[in-house]
Amino acid sequence: TPAKQAIFKLSSGVCQLFR
Repeated sequence: TPAKQAIFKLSSGVCQLFR
């Protein structure tokens, strides 16, 4: 689902931010 894709992208962004 598009929503799941958006959450996955957001999670990836947060991971990069904390990296």
